Amino acid sequence: MLNRRKGRVFFLLLMASVTVPRADTMLRVVVGGDSIALPKKVSGQNQCEPCIEPPHPGDVITVQASTDRVRRDRGAMSWILRKDLKKVYLICHGTKEFSELSYPVNYKKYEHDGPHWSIDDLLQFELSTPGTTERIQIATWPVDKFSAIVVNGLRSQFRVVVAVTTETAGNDSLVLELRKLLNELEHSGQGWSRFVPFTQGVPVLWEEAEHQPETEFVYREEVKEIGIREVPKDSYEVPSGYRRVKYDPLCAPLR
Repeated sequence: MLNRRKGRVFFLLLMASVTVPRADTMLRVVVGGDSIALPKKVSGQNQCEPCIEPPHPGDVITVQASTDRVRRDRGAMSWILRKDLKKVYLICHGTKEFSELSYPVNYKKYEHDGPHWSIDDLLQFELSTPGTTERIQIATWPVDKFSAIVVNGLRSQFRVVVAVTTETAGNDSLVLELRKLLNELEHSGQGWSRFVPFTQGVPVLWEEAEHQPETEFVYREEVKEIGIREVPKDSYEVPSGYRRVKYDPLCAPLR
């Protein structure tokens, strides 16, 4: 009798593992803020050809996340963090090319050219005033909101607002981690994301407003939908046939 019960329990567990689909968290994020035409950057003697245009208000970003991996898409560009493989992929579907970084990322390896004797002091962001946190509601989600003003040695100043919810039903622990990683890549590892006191959850609001004389330029990402959906198993892999290229921090779009 005992063996029959053990066998039945094992069968039920096996069936559960086979029939229960993997529940990936799915986000629909909409870009807001000001429309800014950014000039193309030059790397050496070669003109960069970005995979996608800079983000504009109304653009849609989709994010899907599982236990140890997360993917972010805007247009023909994908950013994938595979924590299980210790890799980060930046994929351009238009040109069928991709760059691969080791994870955790050695940001020092990819810092911009400049006066290296002082580059850290110039690029390093610091809090202009102590950051604040508060509990608020955004749409249907209770969130923890962080606000701060940061500035670096080049006097670049940003008003930063990040609101995160942990009250979701899926695997979303890496969504915030990937967003922070892109911020650090954008600023050569000297970004301000380390001041955000949250370590997991969904950033329902990610806003950075760059101060300019008499005004500021706002960039905002705001979650509009959070759901659970089955996705193809190869969603977090580089498509076969894509060519690997060297990562160029001056050319790769990070938003």
